[in-house]
Amino acid sequence: MSQSLGCFRLMSFDRAARVFVVVVLGLLAAVAHPQPNPLDRSTGNTGQGTGGAGVPNVPGGGGLLGGGVVAGQAMTVPAFVKPGARLWFYGGDSTEPNDPQQSVSAGAGMWRYDVVAVLPDRVLLQSSLYLDAMGNRQQFTFSSGTPVVFDAMQVAGGGALWMPVDQLAALQPDQNIQITRGPWPLGGQSYDATSITILGNDSKFRYVFDAGTGLKLSEQVAVGRFRRNGGQNDGFNRQTQSFKSFEAFRQMDFPWLRHAPPAWTQTVNRLHYRGSYAMVIPGSPPMPIGLSATFEVQQRGEGWAAGTLTRSMDNVMGGPPNPPEQIPFVEGPGKALGLWMSPAALAELGPGVVDRDETLKNTLTYQVQAGPAGQLGVFVETNDTQTYTLVAGYDLQDGALSYAQFSDHATNVIVELQLIGRE
Repeated sequence: MSQSLGCFRLMSFDRAARVFVVVVLGLLAAVAHPQPNPLDRSTGNTGQGTGGAGVPNVPGGGGLLGGGVVAGQAMTVPAFVKPGARLWFYGGDSTEPNDPQQSVSAGAGMWRYDVVAVLPDRVLLQSSLYLDAMGNRQQFTFSSGTPVVFDAMQVAGGGALWMPVDQLAALQPDQNIQITRGPWPLGGQSYDATSITILGNDSKFRYVFDAGTGLKLSEQVAVGRFRRNGGQNDGFNRQTQSFKSFEAFRQMDFPWLRHAPPAWTQTVNRLHYRGSYAMVIPGSPPMPIGLSATFEVQQRGEGWAAGTLTRSMDNVMGGPPNPPEQIPFVEGPGKALGLWMSPAALAELGPGVVDRDETLKNTLTYQVQAGPAGQLGVFVETNDTQTYTLVAGYDLQDGALSYAQFSDHATNVIVELQLIGRE
């Protein structure tokens, strides 16, 4: 899977900082208006807007259609795949340790995918994972995020969130691939679906797509040896198991989708941030650790950009900084609160609640606030149980993300970053 759920543990210094610089600077919920679901399935959301899904690594190289699909090939996408499209998938995974004395590690959560930009040969997305810590879908806590890029090879291989309906109709089985067409029950409905099962020596993959729209409905992955408990010998009872099922879709109507990004984003090469990580222990003074992050743009086009984030944390013992880590990032019209935002879009927003997401049970608010960096347009996302808070503040004049904060209230971790320069 592109993001593992085997992570129900306290954040380390490193993980908390990495989550923050990857996610807080671009993975918040946003203002939206409800649009029809391509499958006519209710999202259960109220208010102006909402905010996970994930896909496993693509098995094989050439895709299910065999030869003829190459990297960089132009591709067509379903009508619903466009900037501002947002999809939620619920899923989980588990792994049985080789040591029989150890217990199985498992977890569940909600993935949210935002379509950031659609290019001729690829689609840029941002994936956010919210953990279902209680296992009852009542408390989703923000965990991590990552950019995702789908090209023609991944789409043909079944690893994307969709497959063109003509490709689905043309699929034929072979000795390692089973194709089944018929009804697929999901969420109280029955869909006309195409199910693709890929068999390996020690693995089994199953992808299910809606035949009418091409949208992925479900995926199930099993890798490794068979489990010791025996269980149902259907090929999925293996050491590592995962599943995901489609939950909801919305076409978001962000104000920044209607406005061009700031002009400086077409020439900027780097944005530099400096801040701190602190674990606040009640009754003790905070002990912040310095944190640096530089976003370097390496590719860009009309309205979109991609590059590498280099981040490092100061040495907790006061020595040289820890070795830097490099992480990819993407920006585009469909990015939910990224590194920049159109000042005209900020001007459209009024104070108060701008988004209520009933799927993830969180709320996004906006207001203009004064701080050390001056007047900022500030977004705050938190869930109903307030186990986390995400804050992003934008310069009202040029639209740059000037301040960001992540607070994990369960572990008393606070991470802050402030823009210190760009070139």
